[in-house]
Parts: sequence; C-alpha cells; structure tokens
Amino acid sequence: MLSYFPRPYKNETIYSIAARYATHMGIVSKRTVIKETFNIVKPTLYEDYIGHINILVSKIKHFSNEFTEEYFLDNHTISPLYAPFMNKKYVNYYSLGIFVKNRKRFTWEIPEKEHLFYCSECVKEQLENYGECYWNRIFQIPGVMICSEHKKTLKKLNINIKKNPLNKFIMPNHEMHVAEEIELESKVFENHLEITRNIEYFFINKVDALSYSELYSKYFEFIKVLGIAIPLSDIKRKLSDLILSKFNEETLDSLNSNPLKNDWLSHLSEERIKDIHPIRHVILMMALSESVHKFLKTTPQYQPFETGPWLCMNPLSQHYLDQVISSVNITFNKDRGDFQGLFSCNCGFTYVLYAGEMNPCEVKAFQKNRVKAKGEVWESEFDTLVSKGTPIKDIAQKTNQSKSTVLKRIREGHTYLEMAKIKKKQKFNEKKLTQENLDKEEWIKLINNFPNSSRTELIDKNKNLYSRLSRYDKNWLDLNLPSSQRGKSIASEDLNHKRDLNILKKAKEILKNWSTYEKQAGKIIKKTQYALYTRIGMDMSHKETYPITANYISTFIESKEDYQIRLINQCIENHFKFDELKKYKILMISGLRNLEPKAEIHLENILKDYKNF
Repeated sequence: MLSYFPRPYKNETIYSIAARYATHMGIVSKRTVIKETFNIVKPTLYEDYIGHINILVSKIKHFSNEFTEEYFLDNHTISPLYAPFMNKKYVNYYSLGIFVKNRKRFTWEIPEKEHLFYCSECVKEQLENYGECYWNRIFQIPGVMICSEHKKTLKKLNINIKKNPLNKFIMPNHEMHVAEEIELESKVFENHLEITRNIEYFFINKVDALSYSELYSKYFEFIKVLGIAIPLSDIKRKLSDLILSKFNEETLDSLNSNPLKNDWLSHLSEERIKDIHPIRHVILMMALSESVHKFLKTTPQYQPFETGPWLCMNPLSQHYLDQVISSVNITFNKDRGDFQGLFSCNCGFTYVLYAGEMNPCEVKAFQKNRVKAKGEVWESEFDTLVSKGTPIKDIAQKTNQSKSTVLKRIREGHTYLEMAKIKKKQKFNEKKLTQENLDKEEWIKLINNFPNSSRTELIDKNKNLYSRLSRYDKNWLDLNLPSSQRGKSIASEDLNHKRDLNILKKAKEILKNWSTYEKQAGKIIKKTQYALYTRIGMDMSHKETYPITANYISTFIESKEDYQIRLINQCIENHFKFDELKKYKILMISGLRNLEPKAEIHLENILKDYKNF
C-alpha cells in the first residue's frame, strides 16, 4: 500500500498522475515510481498502464472507496473511446489494455502519437487554479489536434517519448519546449474541431459496448436510408464520396483515413468491423448521421414503401383494396439486386413489391408475377364459386385471372393447389439441379484458368458463383477449393518492396539524427539492432520481410568495442577538459568495468599521448 497518492484531476492521464506522484514524493527515477505503483519492473515506452490498473487500485484503495478500476478506466484512460467498439463480451480492463496496444501497433491505423500534447491556455488555467499542470487524456488521443474548449490547436512537446524513452516522468509547465506548432487551414481546423467534439462525446456520456452485429446492422440501416445501398458492389464508393463531402481531404490525410488512399471501408462488414479504429467509427458516424450523439440515439428505419397500412390485393376477400396490412417484411433480392417488401394479410394473401413501387394496382401482370400465396380465404371462395356453377367468364373477372387459368384450376379438381405445388417444386428442383451442374462446371473452369490463385482471389473473381455453390453443395465446394491461406501473409512482393523503401528512408533519417537523440537522452545510446528497430517503429521479427532496410541497418550496428570507445571519448570530452587524465576516474565516470581489447588499447594510447604531451 502507498502512504501517499495525489488526488487525480479531471481527465488527467494515468501517466500524468504517476508523474505528479513522483514530483510530490521527490522521486527522480521513473522505474522506481512504476515499481511502487504498478509493480512493473522494467518500463520501456510511454503507455496507458490500463492492464495494470488493478494493481494500482489495490495499493491506494485505503485512501478512498472511489478509487476503483472502473473509476480510473472511465476518468483517466482512453477506454471510454475504445470500450464501445470491443464487442459486449470482451470488455474488461485486461482485454481493453491488449485491444489498445494492438491498435497502436497497426501501421495502417490512425497514426499513434509519439509526443505529449497540451493546450497552452489549459496549462495557464491549471497553474492558476491548482498551482501545477497535468496531461489531459483527450489531447493524447491519436487524431486529436485541437482543444475544443479554447478552440486552439495543440502544442507538441519536443521529446519523442516513444523512440527516446527516458528514466524520468515529464511534467507539463509554462516553459515547455515545443517541437512545432500545429498549423491548420480554416476548413481543416473546423473539421478537426468537430471531430474532437464528437470524440469527447464518449468521455462525457456513458456509451455501452456495442456488439459487432448490432453496430454493423445499424450502419447498414443508415446506408439504406441514405439511398446508397444499391447496388451492393457500389456501396464502398458511395460511402467514400459521402465521407469526402463531409470532411476535407487534408483532414482525412492527417488521420490516415482518406478512403481514396486507405481502403479501411473494406472492413465494414459484420466479420471485419472489429478491425475499424474507434476514430474511424467516429468519422463514419458523423458522415452517416451528422454526429455521434445522433447516430447512437437514432433508430434508423428503411421505408422504401413509405408507412402503412397497405392494401390487401385479395379479390375474393371482403376487404379487397382496403388498407388492412399493418407490417411489411423488407429483404434483399439477390437475383434482382434490389430490396423487396413482402406484404402478408391476415386472410393469407401475400404479395411482393420492389423498392420504388408504391401502388400494387399499378404493377403489370400483378396476379401472375407478384402473388406469393393466395391463402385459405381465396381458396375457399374459389371452390364455392366453382361448386355453385358460376360461369368461367365471371370467375375469371372476379379473380382477375384469364379464362384458361381458371379452367386449368377447375380441371385439376379440389386438389389443384397441392398438385400445383408439387409440379412447381419438381420444376424448381430440375431447374436447380441444372443450374448447379452448370455452376460446378464454371467453377472448375475458373480453377483451371487461375491455377495459382488463392481461395480468396478465386472467390473475388466470381462472388455470386461462390455464393450459389455454398448453398447448393458446401462439401463439394470445400473439396474444390485451394488450401486455406488464413494466417499467412497476403502482402505482395511489390507492396513489401514499396514499404521496404519507405522504412529505409525513415531509417536513414534516424541514423542521420542519432547524435540529436543522444543529446536529448543525455547519454550515449548504443546502436544495437533493438535500438535501431525500436526507433524506426519496426518489429525485429519482420526484418526478413524488409531486406533492404535490414541490410542497411546491419552496417550501422555498433560492436561492444566501438561503443566503449565512444563512451571513453565522451567521458574525456565532458569531464576532463581541465582535469588530469586518470584511468580509474575515466572508468568510474563512464561506468565501464571490463574493457574490450580494442577499447583498452584506445584508452592506453590516449593516456600515453597525454603523458607525452
């Protein structure tokens, strides 16, 4: 248990709380603070400490019952923005910590902030009100560039806390050194201000976790209401146009979310929606419904046939052409590529209309093409007419059918309905079997034409064919598919080569500024593989994927001997300009113990030259 803990300020980050704890307790070492508060033995980069909140709570809960895991997650982390998009069953502090860290590792996501950001006006107010400053969690969220309260762009601290980890916490103050001022054009500024306010909605209001299926269904319902759901193959382009009409391209570029340059909209499906970054969810909600608030609070309802009630089209019922149908079942007709409505009356008469058709009386050949079921009322009335000896002409006129159709039904007797169903089913099965055989032949032909394609590539070439075969004979289809490539890299060699060149450019810039990093850190940093790859932001396990960068880095890896020689030279330059050179002093100040042979010779030569001089 801790004997002291500073009371957190509104929207203060966990990092900031730990930094104030270190300042109030007079502890210089970051490692010591993190060990005392979170039991983290070896901290590396700046993090949210979400996965360790339970440890902090166990150490400070004696100060106040208010200090719970939920309290810190809701008030001092970015979890209110991430938790709603994790699927209902996954929300807890541990899984949330992993979710946030994974988001930061995805290079195709919203760019992660590697510096600390602050609002100069907020800092002034904090100093006046509390006598000290703190880091606001909203400002550290990827993509947030503006303080919505003061309508000012944020300032960026000049220290890169990700690539230059320091063994100390950094506290905000009015004399902070700024790496650069964020300058935004008026249109871009307004876009970012609106996005920031919508992000803040999640921190002001409690937003429950959304299941992926619920979220996708709501997105798709909005898309249907906006009239951009047809054709399905064109949804992504129309949605892209909608987003670009709402946001300036420069704004979207700064968030790595320009749909013309980043294909993140392809993740908008029930299976892949989990891969969409929360900031992009905000962009999507704003584009579809003006604001996050309106999106979450609105229940969209696609009504291509306006509001009911609707007409009953049963000519043999007493309520013929009366508006008695109270509900409609709207589905997607794959064959037509359009939405359809199934209207069912209590009398059993059921008919279908397609989007854009409002009056069934105006549909040509309605009785022949649109009636799906006639129902018991129609059947009973028809049998009554026949039994009474009603003239064929009158029956045809009353039922809105041709005389030949009426005669055919009469010849079939009272079992004509059952016989018609059997014949219809037989005809359907024959047609289905013929189509199934043709589809299988077409699929085999597709495989032969593209023998080196993966199953995903084959499916993309003819999705409708794949969908039909999945319904017909799933076992046959599984036997006639290439082996699954799930879990394997699908990036092409050309794409990897382009990324390799981009990473190489970044590596050259980092090595060029190596002395600057050392100056900021206040020490010599050994050029190891780990250090180099960390500053590039690249996982060492992926170096085989980017051979050009890996070969370039290998030429700069510093041996232990060369590292010791640099330490010796720095030590002499910094500490012995006016003092006599002594070997034991050099070793003590530089922290060196066992010198490598080359470094030993180097030091002896320096001491020898010094004595001779």
